[in-house]
Amino acid sequence: MREQILKRIKEEGVPVAQLAKEHGCAEQTTYGWLGKGAAAAPSWNEYVKLKRENKALLELVGEMTLKLSESQKKSWFAIRTAADTPSRSPWVCPFPRSITARSYPAKTVH
Repeated sequence: MREQILKRIKEEGVPVAQLAKEHGCAEQTTYGWLGKGAAAAPSWNEYVKLKRENKALLELVGEMTLKLSESQKKSWFAIRTAADTPSRSPWVCPFPRSITARSYPAKTVH
């Protein structure tokens, strides 16, 4: 009976309250069974399955991060090239020549 209840909860997703009523046991007992089952170490097959899932998820996250990075670079480049004009480059000093350091007299030390 215990294995059947746990199997239906895990595989079919039947609520604990419903199964407790059907089988005439307390919900707390069923939750206790679930807790004991969860505390046990996973089998080797479960461990291997989890490792594969983890690897696949990490690869997916890596691919998504790479695509997001590339799209951000493309959008930045598009904005940057649209803002640039032939007469003014973003790397040119924005100040007029009259106020640059060359127009000031050299400082004298007293």
